[in-house]
Amino acid sequence: MDRIMEIIHVYKEVIAFALVGLLTLLILKRYWDEISFWLMDLGYGLPVIGRVVRLSKSLEFNAQSRWFHSEETLAQAYIDHYDKLHADPEYYDKCSSYLARAGETGRHPFAWYMWILVFAMVAIEAMGFSYVLAGFTIPGASENVLKLGALGISLLVSVLLVGFTHWTGKELYTNSLMAKARSWWSHDSRQGAKLVESDHEITIEKNNADDGEPKYVQLLNRVSATGDAEKRFNVTIGTAILVIAIAIGATWVRGIVLEREIQAETTGIVSQIKQGPSQSFYPSALTQPQAQADIKSVEDGNTLTREGGWGTFIVLAVIFVFMQIFGVLTGFKFGFVGKESPGAYDTVSRFKTRNAYEAHHKTRRTAILRTGGRRLLDLQQRLARNVRERGTTAEQKDAASHSESRDIHAYLERVLRQEDETDRKKVERDAANAAQRQSSAKPQIAPASPKIGEPISRPQPDQVGDIDIEETDEQMEARIRAEMRQEVEAGAEQARLRKEEERRAREAAIRARLQAQQAE
Repeated sequence: MDRIMEIIHVYKEVIAFALVGLLTLLILKRYWDEISFWLMDLGYGLPVIGRVVRLSKSLEFNAQSRWFHSEETLAQAYIDHYDKLHADPEYYDKCSSYLARAGETGRHPFAWYMWILVFAMVAIEAMGFSYVLAGFTIPGASENVLKLGALGISLLVSVLLVGFTHWTGKELYTNSLMAKARSWWSHDSRQGAKLVESDHEITIEKNNADDGEPKYVQLLNRVSATGDAEKRFNVTIGTAILVIAIAIGATWVRGIVLEREIQAETTGIVSQIKQGPSQSFYPSALTQPQAQADIKSVEDGNTLTREGGWGTFIVLAVIFVFMQIFGVLTGFKFGFVGKESPGAYDTVSRFKTRNAYEAHHKTRRTAILRTGGRRLLDLQQRLARNVRERGTTAEQKDAASHSESRDIHAYLERVLRQEDETDRKKVERDAANAAQRQSSAKPQIAPASPKIGEPISRPQPDQVGDIDIEETDEQMEARIRAEMRQEVEAGAEQARLRKEEERRAREAAIRARLQAQQAE
């Protein structure tokens, strides 16, 4: 422990810098959305060199949208952050359902302070035998070099052990989920039930794609990387070999060092006994028994030292092994194995209900629009001054003097309308492709050939529905085209109506928010 404290004292600046850097990275990761927005807004608002000042010098005008290009650039930057905070209550429900179907409801990630705790415990344990190993790795080195070597070996061993034990815990946890899926499958009485992953590509957005599948298939869709429910112990076996090898190797090296120290100490003491001053003044008959008694006493002491040392080494090896078992248990208890479970957890962990989730994002979206509106107004005022001084067209002059309708909310409505139009075209295109695939997949059944001498019987029109059996190929092709066109039109109309309802709801929400802001 004294050696460890000495190393910490010598390298306290390096350790402090590493801890501060780690804490900074964790804060950036946790609050990156807020920090990135703050930095962007700061970049726009700086005097003299800010982006608002630079954009105000550009008088390019978009005649189609009736907006200055600089206005569109600024508004789009804030709308991009606004879109990141689009709080869809259905998405919150999908995240909760995704975790439930992956069997990971109630689990928590492996927190950063737990990583530090586990790594520190393993590093402290590894420091002891790392110093011993450094003596053999760097023979003849000075004490300071040995300390550096011990620190490097300790870090290397700690990283390997922490990583492999955590990975092993995840593998064992995955195996427990596979066992659960196999148990569900064994109790499934349906004919032909298969314990394999379905063809659906399941994500959080497409979480409902396998609603009709059994629970074990839903679990495999989200957890299994190979599409089956087979248990695997590759990492577990590798980690066990690594831990046992280090435990035995470290104990053996410690034993060698102990034997070397005992031998060196015994040799020096025995030499002093045999060459002591009493050996030259008294007859050997008198001194020999005393010398043998002294040597016997030294050997008894060495035996006790050896037994105590080996007992200590065995205890340290047991502690080392159980510490790795603790690392495996933490990996089994914490963390996620679902393909998109971490993202789903990030969404639902901070909010107890979907209403809290929606309210939080609504507040932040309102703040973004308010900030963006102030920046846009500042830009428009600067543009108006520059147009008066350097403007060249009547359109620029008119647009600069009538900017009331070009606020951040108007730009948001414009973006939403463009997105709705894009979605509508995509739905129509998907419906057309689906209808085409459906029509091409219809089997063509050839009529059975009549036997020789058997009269040919033709089905009556009432036997084949509304299709005339006597229609020609051209008539059949025209009929099929008409059916396909009707299917496409029906699908497009349904999609259009659905999108129209969504657009009206969004417009109503925006208008209500604008009215509330005006009332304030």
